[in-house]
Amino acid sequence: MSKNKFETLPAFVFLKLNLLNLQKLFLAECKIIYLDKKVFSKLINLVELDLSGNKLDSVPTHTFQEIPELRELKLNSNTIKQIKNDAFLSLSNLVRLEITKCEIFEVEPDAFRGLSSLEWLKLDGNRIRVIQVSFF
Repeated sequence: MSKNKFETLPAFVFLKLNLLNLQKLFLAECKIIYLDKKVFSKLINLVELDLSGNKLDSVPTHTFQEIPELRELKLNSNTIKQIKNDAFLSLSNLVRLEITKCEIFEVEPDAFRGLSSLEWLKLDGNRIRVIQVSFF
């Protein structure tokens, strides 16, 4: 579904389309500004999500509770400026996380808390100047 013009995705959109067995969802370069909290509701098999190249100005933490089995998440090339504490707390199965080429200047100390399965973290091309010890 990449390179479309969605801007926003409403609650239960994939449920209403009966796309409950999605395992990979590519929403790159869709001009997405906002994702409803329940946009990924009932997508219990979703393991890969690409939200790169959109206009998200923050990590869409509010949507992650609906997709706890997610293993790979890409948020590259968005306008994200900071990563707040517990941004990925409900994604304990996440293995790969990419947030490159955003505008991140601050990563709060507990931003990655709960990512006990994380093996790959890419933060290239941001404006991060300080890394706190508890960050990792």
